[in-house]
Order: sequence, then structure tokens, then C-alpha cells
Amino acid sequence: MKSFHLQHEGLFAKVEKRELLWAKFKEFEKSTRDPSRFNNRGGGLLREEKERKRLQKELPKLEEEIQAYIADVKMTESGDSLFHMWSDNFIAHMEMQWEEYKEEKENEKQQRHQKQQATPLTNRGMKRHASPTPLQSVHKVSRLASTLRSSPSAVNTPALAVKRSVPKRSRRKPTH
Repeated sequence: MKSFHLQHEGLFAKVEKRELLWAKFKEFEKSTRDPSRFNNRGGGLLREEKERKRLQKELPKLEEEIQAYIADVKMTESGDSLFHMWSDNFIAHMEMQWEEYKEEKENEKQQRHQKQQATPLTNRGMKRHASPTPLQSVHKVSRLASTLRSSPSAVNTPALAVKRSVPKRSRRKPTH
């Protein structure tokens, strides 16, 4: 067991670092749900954003390095060695962590949606409860009909009766 650990010491250092980053990632996700973080001063949100970007970069990169190392060792070694069992379990562990994370996010989204659907929509914006204006009120329709009857239409008007505006010519002398 000791020789196994010494032989793959670099891998175990990366695995340990990955577990620390995963713990920070989960803690960071929990802190992002806290609405009071918007009330702080002193650049807390900026530091939080930098940490989020760093975690989003480092975690997948480290996981890729671990998987590449495991693939290299599996190609050189053959059989059901201790390393094969450990590596299969660790890869399954990583995949399970990501699946749980995705399920948690999906559950939160569904809970928010259910909560939003459960709360009735109330009209909080209006001070006085006024009824909406009807689309076609009787008075408006009758007024509109009477104005249409009394207005002359262009079809019934003779062509000579329509006054045309012709622009006047200027009487200035042209300058050369």
C-alpha cells in the first residue's frame, strides 16, 4: 500500500487539491444564494466573482489532468490492480458529485418555479383600483359612426373643388 501511494504521489496530490477545490466550490455556491451579500461594501462581490472564475477554470482543468494521468497508467499497467479499482471508483465519485450538483440546481429551479406558481398574483402597483377602459364603448362607437357619416369623402368630391397648393416662384435676380 505504501509503495502504491509513493508510486502515484503526484496523482494523490492532485486528487487532494481537487477535493479541496470541490469543497470550496460547494461552499461558494451556498454563499451565492445569500441575498445579504449584495449589502456589503469593500469589493466583496468583486472578490467573489474572481473566486468563482478561478474555481470554474481550475476545477475542470484539474479533473482533466487526473483523468489523463489515470488513462496513461491504465495503458501501461494491465490486469485488475489496486490502481484500476481505485481509479474506477474515483472517476465514479467525480461523476456522482457533478450529477448531485446538477440535480440540486434543478431541484432549486423547480422549487422556485413552484413557489412562484403558488403565490397568487396581486395587483400591488395601483393605489386606486380603477376598472380598465372597455375596448369598444357604446358612446365611442356612436360618435365614430356619426363623424364618418358627416365627413366628405375624397371619392364624392369633384376634382376642381380640391384646392391645390402651388409653391410661389421667387422674384429675385439671379446672381452670376
